[in-house]
Amino acid sequence: MKYSVETPTTKNYSFTGKDEVAARIDLTVYNTDGSRICNIEFKAKGFSCERKDLLSVSKDVQKLLREPEPALWFHLLESADRTTVSKLLDVLKNCISQTKMDIHDIDQPEMTVHVCVLKQQVIHQFQL
Repeated sequence: MKYSVETPTTKNYSFTGKDEVAARIDLTVYNTDGSRICNIEFKAKGFSCERKDLLSVSKDVQKLLREPEPALWFHLLESADRTTVSKLLDVLKNCISQTKMDIHDIDQPEMTVHVCVLKQQVIHQFQL
């Protein structure tokens, strides 16, 4: 299996309102022929809709949805209570909805989300 880290995106982005440039995907997996199979973004720690700055989350969601390859969000939590994962998913759902309303060149209408909780030794998988 081939992969690359901090892979330049195929599309250009402007998250600051200035010139559009290629962004970076945390990890891209390739077929043996060199074609891209999947783009993956990695995150750690929790967040909720009450968080003031969700820009880093929304930028990564936008990159995953606009690129042509299937999208995977991998989120690592040290621990979680009964609301942690649902709050995380609410943020991601809101960012996905907002991206779909604001951006017209969406190539991936959904993404797979894996949430790994270390202390509970649990992995959750969701399709958003």
